[in-house]
Amino acid sequence: MDVVLSFYKFFNGWFFEPDTVSLEEFANEFWLSRGVPQSKMNNASYFHHLMSWCKCRNDPDVLILFFENLKENLDKEIRRIAKFMSTSKHDFTAEEIVQSAKHRSSYAYMKSHESHFDEKLSKLARNEACGLPKTAGLSESKIKRGDSGLGKESLPKSIREGILKKWSEIVEPETGCKSYEELRTSMNSPATQE
Repeated sequence: MDVVLSFYKFFNGWFFEPDTVSLEEFANEFWLSRGVPQSKMNNASYFHHLMSWCKCRNDPDVLILFFENLKENLDKEIRRIAKFMSTSKHDFTAEEIVQSAKHRSSYAYMKSHESHFDEKLSKLARNEACGLPKTAGLSESKIKRGDSGLGKESLPKSIREGILKKWSEIVEPETGCKSYEELRTSMNSPATQE
């Protein structure tokens, strides 16, 4: 549920004037209305995008991560990422590298270096081509709270119900998981973490 809220905040003040589109309008008319892309130029819905990666979860070149896991045990997840990224020529599992990654991926570090984690370059490159003012969306930071769960707490009931309906139509038939939490649990099993 956090995804729709995050996506809304990302576009609010960039692709539309601040607060001229309500969260409910955005969720229903843009986010929940997306489906399977009809061409390479269309974006998939969140649910179809998620399924495209779930189908690849056993591919040795794919590492599935959950933000909640990073928050719960950053050290463990960084070590998983380091192991995944290491090759015969580059070992990223050295303690110095792991500790540097841990420091630089902390909320405190990212908040104090917000400009390193924004979309400034892509916005400057694309705004005018998209018919937007050159500086549209440059004042907003992507670093907000550093946690999850706000979507579930703050989304209107109608949006939460719409998300659950889409989940049951698209994700559950493919995974057998009735919720994001179930999907996360199933993908956090030791067999999927090897």
